[in-house]
Amino acid sequence: MFIRTDKLQVEMPLRNEPAPSAAAALNELRGGRFGEPTRLNISTFQGLG
Repeated sequence: MFIRTDKLQVEMPLRNEPAPSAAAALNELRGGRFGEPTRLNISTFQGLG
């Protein structure tokens, strides 16, 4: 059985102004700069060529 929770693994404090370092940390948690969407695009275009 699988249970899905819509919570982040790391609690982030709320801020009034944007925080680029927090955005970079979240991006790394989601797969980094070359995560799943980028890999999907690369493999699709390589398959077509």
